[in-house]
Amino acid sequence: MLTACSDSSGTAGDAAAASDTSETEVENEGVLTLDSEDDIDTVYMLDYQNNIFDMIEEQKSSQEYTIDDPLIIADPYGTNTTGLYVYFTTDAATELSYTVSADGYEDFTRTVSGGYTTEHEHQLVGMIAGETNTITLTAADESGNETGSFTLEYTAPELLGDEANGQLEVTSGDSSATLSDGFYTMLENRTEEDNEQVDIILVYDNNGTLRSEIPIRSYRSCHLLFDGGTMYYSTSADQIAALDNTGRITALYDTGDYNLHHDYIFGSNNDFLVLATDTTSNTEEDRIISISRDSGEITEIIDLADLFTDYFNSLENDEEDFDWMHRGNRI
Repeated sequence: MLTACSDSSGTAGDAAAASDTSETEVENEGVLTLDSEDDIDTVYMLDYQNNIFDMIEEQKSSQEYTIDDPLIIADPYGTNTTGLYVYFTTDAATELSYTVSADGYEDFTRTVSGGYTTEHEHQLVGMIAGETNTITLTAADESGNETGSFTLEYTAPELLGDEANGQLEVTSGDSSATLSDGFYTMLENRTEEDNEQVDIILVYDNNGTLRSEIPIRSYRSCHLLFDGGTMYYSTSADQIAALDNTGRITALYDTGDYNLHHDYIFGSNNDFLVLATDTTSNTEEDRIISISRDSGEITEIIDLADLFTDYFNSLENDEEDFDWMHRGNRI
């Protein structure tokens, strides 16, 4: 269920009703929270994601939300530790930008995707874990005139991963090239499928400050792909997720009898082309499969042993998991 840290009048809401209300709950006035799922495997299930979506839709219809009184929910879908979901409407088409400020850090400013619209539904990224973040939302019309603003303070939760990930050391190089405006990602190290550790994608700005932490199930996320407002990334060795710009998982693609390794790209037939291992074979990292983005159907396209038959037959094949090719770069 949705619970509020406090309501707009400042009286205790559902989440603050208990006598042991935490300091964070008091500080995060106006930010709703969910009875969220801690099990990352459950987070990456469409039934769970769809249930959260339905709850948010019900909340959206419960009243009129404006930039003066927006709907704000802390990481409702469980896909961005410090992220905030925001929803409101405006009478005229406006574009939304926001700035995140926290003591000891550079300000972080972004304009959200979607352009000029009367319905604003977004995920805000950029909040600093464990810090009190001052977030200012600003709506502007097509002439650039400010039409409304809203400011809140949000004490973001601590990181799921190592707190040392929060800030990297920045050194200046010799290049004269201008950095892009970020983000930069670290895809973390491989772990076993059944490990108890939460694996993560780390997202940094140009100052080396962690602005987003995306938990995944296991292994590592080998590649980030973007199409429109959707980001595709692997959550484990046997699953690719589609993440929209509200933080919701809208589709999941299983790899069936295959495990992906190292890389995947968009194909030309609305599919993914994936470097893979056939788990029913005694060889590994020598297949390329296609996964349809429409149906999820899996098709083996290439078995490298069929392409390099003479070479394959010349090798001593007495290993249980025969890694004879280990193709690890892009397709």
